[in-house]
Amino acid sequence: MAVAGKSQRNLDAGATVERIPPHNIEAEQSLLGSMMISEDAISIVAETVRPEDFYKESHAHVYNAILNLWSRGEPTDPITVSEDLKTTGVLEDVGGKPYIHTLMNVVPTAANAKYYAEIVERNAVLRHLIKAGTSIAGLGYENAEDVEQVIDKAESLIFGVSQKRISEKFTHIKELLAESFEQIEKLYEKKTHVTGTPSGFSDLDNLTSGLHPSDLIIVAGRPSMGKCVAFDTEVIDPYTGAIATMEEIFRRKSVSLLSLKKSLKLEVVQPSVFVDDGIKPVFKVKTALGREIETTLTHPFLTLEGWKPLSELNAGDRIGVPRIIPVEGTFDMPEHEAKTMAYLLADGGLTSANPRFTNGNKRIMEDFIAAVTEFPGIKVNIENKNGPRTITCCVSAKARGQDTRITLLGRRVKEILKQLGLTQLQLAQRASISLGAVQLVVNGHCIPSDKTFLGICTATNKAPEVFVEGGLEGVDSLRRKNIVTKWLKEHQMMGKTALEKTIPEVVFKLNRKKLALFLNRLFACDGSAYVNSRGSYGISFSTSSQKMVKQVQHLLLRFGIISKIRKKRIKYKDQFRTAYELSFHNAENILRFAKEIGIFGKEDSLKELVDVAGDKRSIFTQDSIPREVWPEVRRIQQQTCIPWTEIGKTRGLTRFKDGCPKTYKNVRRDTLEIYGQVLKSQKLLDLAHSDVYWDTIVSIESTGSKQVYDLTVPGTHNFVANDFLVHNTSFTLNIAQHIGLTERIPVAIFSLEMSRQQLAQRLMCSEARVDAQSLRTGNLKEEDWPKLSNAVGRLADAPIFIDDTPNITIMEVRAKARRLMTKHKLGLIVVDYLQLMQGRIRSENRQQEVSEISRSLKILGRELGVPVIGVSQLSRAVEQRTDKRPLLADLRESGSIEQDADLVIFIYRDEYYNSESEDKGIAEIIISKHRNGPTGKIRLAFLDHYTKFVNLARQG
Repeated sequence: MAVAGKSQRNLDAGATVERIPPHNIEAEQSLLGSMMISEDAISIVAETVRPEDFYKESHAHVYNAILNLWSRGEPTDPITVSEDLKTTGVLEDVGGKPYIHTLMNVVPTAANAKYYAEIVERNAVLRHLIKAGTSIAGLGYENAEDVEQVIDKAESLIFGVSQKRISEKFTHIKELLAESFEQIEKLYEKKTHVTGTPSGFSDLDNLTSGLHPSDLIIVAGRPSMGKCVAFDTEVIDPYTGAIATMEEIFRRKSVSLLSLKKSLKLEVVQPSVFVDDGIKPVFKVKTALGREIETTLTHPFLTLEGWKPLSELNAGDRIGVPRIIPVEGTFDMPEHEAKTMAYLLADGGLTSANPRFTNGNKRIMEDFIAAVTEFPGIKVNIENKNGPRTITCCVSAKARGQDTRITLLGRRVKEILKQLGLTQLQLAQRASISLGAVQLVVNGHCIPSDKTFLGICTATNKAPEVFVEGGLEGVDSLRRKNIVTKWLKEHQMMGKTALEKTIPEVVFKLNRKKLALFLNRLFACDGSAYVNSRGSYGISFSTSSQKMVKQVQHLLLRFGIISKIRKKRIKYKDQFRTAYELSFHNAENILRFAKEIGIFGKEDSLKELVDVAGDKRSIFTQDSIPREVWPEVRRIQQQTCIPWTEIGKTRGLTRFKDGCPKTYKNVRRDTLEIYGQVLKSQKLLDLAHSDVYWDTIVSIESTGSKQVYDLTVPGTHNFVANDFLVHNTSFTLNIAQHIGLTERIPVAIFSLEMSRQQLAQRLMCSEARVDAQSLRTGNLKEEDWPKLSNAVGRLADAPIFIDDTPNITIMEVRAKARRLMTKHKLGLIVVDYLQLMQGRIRSENRQQEVSEISRSLKILGRELGVPVIGVSQLSRAVEQRTDKRPLLADLRESGSIEQDADLVIFIYRDEYYNSESEDKGIAEIIISKHRNGPTGKIRLAFLDHYTKFVNLARQG
């Protein structure tokens, strides 16, 4: 006894005893063997045993493989199981094929599978209890001050173990009849047709009798509600400077963007969702600066009063666009390449075999020759040196000795002409080529371009092989390779006429220094700096390529230079052609251009312009804040009670009256900055220092129907495209809001698309009926504050719970919903939206994965006895029909969504597709499936600014 007591005391003193957790390897082996022998055994244990219930990890791998095969309807014998384990790369980890066969040999009979499963499950529960107990003990030793919090954590741990096993059992119909009869009596006493939870929409409740426990309700509609842009809209990568179209970034599903923050400064963001919105009617918006973008009518644009859809804007309205693109590329192009590319884009001839450059400025010509001859193996020939025309130089490869085949080619052309009785002039006319080109070929002085050679063949009706062995390929082999021509082809510049020229992609990736050099030489040819006798001054750039002038406008914006584009008619060889002129006259822009870019060969003109601009920099500027800012200035002044005379003194105005300044004028940024400083208003300071230029809409024109795309940008909900600021699930949210706020029934919202802060803002906006953008930017009116304050008070007491875990799995949703149910007795679960969820097992077949998600949500609803609303997207198929109203087949990645759902509701807005719709502001709620009642259609009012659906007023 003494020895025993001593041992016990030693143990109490802290001696460590290794204890093995409960487990039964033989039961695990027998269970797996039974499942490989009998499919009936799989169906018995699949609902109760989980992979993590196995003590050995290798057994969990085998269990997963068997379930995967069974779910696909494939055999589950040792051979197929081994192959599945091999595919997932864990076969050797579990012991290889011999061990898989051993599992079948150790099982006495598959009939005992349920018994084996109970042993495995029981040991797993015991291990979980041990783990939970250890954690609870740890909580006790932490000596936390908040005991209630410790108790809550302990209860949560125990609940987690208790909820791991939910058993299902058969119930005799006698019990069910008693429960049903009792429920009918209660409904009779209530005297109401709404037997479930009211949605808040009376017509919908009349049709569905409310939302019923255990029902899976699918709500679907096209994403983005039409807030989309045309496929060829361009966006910029803020890290590389590269330009890509919306269609390109949709395909690669990866991009960084510029977005406008609440402070009105641009920042880098990553979109969370890429949306293909099909083919829609689009409208081209053109501004006073000459910027253009094509969007749908419902697409919002930024105004001082918030984001407004295009349908509410008119010519003359001012909208926000970037006044700077804070992007610098990282690519470092050699100087001679940047110069050559700019010169040939401006004054280059790129349609012949060899590029040509024409310019009358001697310094520019010398600079071009010096740059282009840095390419190896290149020579420059000066043409029409002594003629009246502007000097042209031809860039070609250095000669490697005259090839006799070129001479033979010329002789053969001369012989054919003699046989046909044609002169060289007649040949030139028939071939639509110049006489000079024919003469050069006939005399053996040059190798014809493909165009010239094919023209000769066509005009003489002779095959290419008649003139030279190998035909067209033979002519190509005669050419001495021009490395500049090859380089220009790589950058897709060769072969383009003046109308077709565009700035190559590589230029947009240049670092700031080389981009400035490129623009310097581009303006050297097609740009000018002027001060005329009438006192006007500025910098301009002209080209016949509309695409290129827009590209130059964008590149200047990277230096913070705001320019304007106008179309004009110019006379050329007795004909009028369309040209495009880019110009800027603002002193700040001119000084910035002179400092960072400059114009080679026109330094004197630029210096004169800088002197004039320096004297006028404080005079009128177009980069002002619209006069619509005055109400906000007055509101802030009234709140602070700072007299206008004090503001006037700060501005240096001695006769500033004690009253509001003239409010019909736009406000200079420096003036607004003074107001912001004196009134201590960060909002006014943000406006004064913003990255936004308030451009004026000139026209809004329909351009037909085009493929459109949209992006979802978390947080800011906007991004820069085509040098515009463009913007990017309210029905289900309104239902959740009504149930939580009015019915006081707890609601759980799993938001996979929006953050909890964004969702809370949307609820506030909907409840207070305050403009969504005004709320987002803080640009609230005086009368908005009481409404907002009351809404916050009501919402604060509402039992609404939001989880915004990204990429949440269905298993996590179920676990969190169960825990919330024990604390708050949930009445509704909302998942927004299904296509962003992950299944229990990741599958290459997304349709199967979504099917698993919908089935699991249905099971969750039955398990907890609450309705579950799953928000789903629609496929593009709806866009291909004349009638755009959704059908059940339009559910995206539908799988078994339709089969699992008790209720399928579609949202349709006619104005989304038809700008002339008579049903503006009306939404059709289409019930396409109702397992326990009628289908049909109801109409609701949609308040776009508040993202809120409401009941339509009754007529008569």
